[in-house]
Amino acid sequence: MKIRNGFVSNSSTSSFCIYGTEIDDEDEQIFEELENNNTCLYIRYCEDYKYVGRSFSYINDDETGAQFKEKVKSDYKKIFNKDAKFSIIERAWYNG
Repeated sequence: MKIRNGFVSNSSTSSFCIYGTEIDDEDEQIFEELENNNTCLYIRYCEDYKYVGRSFSYINDDETGAQFKEKVKSDYKKIFNKDAKFSIIERAWYNG
């Protein structure tokens, strides 16, 4: 029996985990503005869905989880000019 220990380099699986919200097609016009501002918000795509949010890797050392979440909501409202329902979004899919 052969046991593989290590990273499988030919994997076609993609994934992400953000604190954010789903957006719809009418919000696509705002994508350019999102890319040109200095927030840490970004767009993630999974199948037919689009999400905007912030990765947990952007939590500052002196920032609490509640502060992180409020910053995401504040940045979203600044760009999209509306409120939304936010949650932790975890997605993984196979591209193959």
